[in-house]
Amino acid sequence: MFKVYGMNSIVAYSVSHIISFSSISRSLFHGFEQYIGDYYPVLVHLSNATILFFLLYYMYRKRIFLRV
Repeated sequence: MFKVYGMNSIVAYSVSHIISFSSISRSLFHGFEQYIGDYYPVLVHLSNATILFFLLYYMYRKRIFLRV
């Protein structure tokens, strides 16, 4: 897991500032807010990290790396 983030850390940083993963997560899990209550922000942050991880994992599997 750390290798996936480490190989594309610049992409992870850039994409997290360009794309609002919070709005994507909130639109996906909007109905769960009433059931989860105070843990809803935790679900949103975990789903943000998961979406970013799968994007970086796809790039890692295809051997797409941003180098400076």
